[in-house]
Amino acid sequence: MKIETGHPYYGQYIGVLVFSTSTPRIPGDAGHAASFSYPIRYEVIKGGFAELLDYNDAIKDGVYYIGGLTNWDERDIDIPLDFLSEGTWKARIYKDGVNADVTATDHVIENINVDSSTSLELHMAPGGGFAIIIEK
Repeated sequence: MKIETGHPYYGQYIGVLVFSTSTPRIPGDAGHAASFSYPIRYEVIKGGFAELLDYNDAIKDGVYYIGGLTNWDERDIDIPLDFLSEGTWKARIYKDGVNADVTATDHVIENINVDSSTSLELHMAPGGGFAIIIEK
């Protein structure tokens, strides 16, 4: 087991951003810890909710992290990867499953090879989103 240092939290497999809201978070909702069988780290975003928080790319140690989420309107989004340097990259995509609109934990993990000519077309279910990790 590799011990990492320099991080404020350890032992969580996934982080969930939740908006500050009075909506109840029942089991099955991504905002309820009992929806997962492993440790979750939550961060609450205070303030208003944008209609669409589009993807933001960030790179750390040669790895790109891209994520997005939507409100209760389902959306299709196209993400051109023209910012990638030459060569083939590996993308791990976490996206809504076919039943994500009724079961918040329904998701798909897809591993594909991409390059700067790739454009990812993703569907976001109502209340859904995606996360992508791209590395050489």
